[in-house]
Amino acid sequence: METLVIQPDSSTGQDSCLNQTNPATKRGADDIMRVGTLTLINRPIFKFDLSSITGINAYASSVVISLYCDVSHGYDCNIYPVLRSWWEDEVCWSYYTGTTAWTTAGCGSAGNDYENTIHATTNPAHFHTWFDWTLNTAGLLRVNQWLDGTVTNNGWLMKSTSEGSTSGDLRSSEYTTTSLHPYITIDYEFAGAGQAIFIM
Repeated sequence: METLVIQPDSSTGQDSCLNQTNPATKRGADDIMRVGTLTLINRPIFKFDLSSITGINAYASSVVISLYCDVSHGYDCNIYPVLRSWWEDEVCWSYYTGTTAWTTAGCGSAGNDYENTIHATTNPAHFHTWFDWTLNTAGLLRVNQWLDGTVTNNGWLMKSTSEGSTSGDLRSSEYTTTSLHPYITIDYEFAGAGQAIFIM
């Protein structure tokens, strides 16, 4: 068994927030990803570069996404796989790339913009605390499809189960303290297992 930890810096991180209040504003340079509702809906979107273990017959047996909660939310937050190819400097509530619109704004169309299958859920109920989203069976299957190249890695969308209530803030890869950036931990099996790898 080998372990890969990926915690991107601001130059390699791919994360943003889809903000209904300012639907054409691109928020990839923001140091927070808001989830839930503050006036209108906010949905984090993020992905990790898994190319270091893609196409080498690696099989993920455990995947955990860790996010630092700066302002607590108090409701379950689910993550879903994104179906559109996007980049953090282009994505926003209205568009997933440039001026190409989501089928439904906010990456909102199940089956077109995102797959309506929950990959993990966590309630970030406390501030200044790390929270983990541990992928379920469906999530592990999708990651392994990314690793073997049969499905494109478009990352995940996060949606609160209470989008009509309060909001919470999660640190993004733009935050000044690198150690508080989002990271993913992957346990995988591969020939010559037993080595831990850390990528910044």
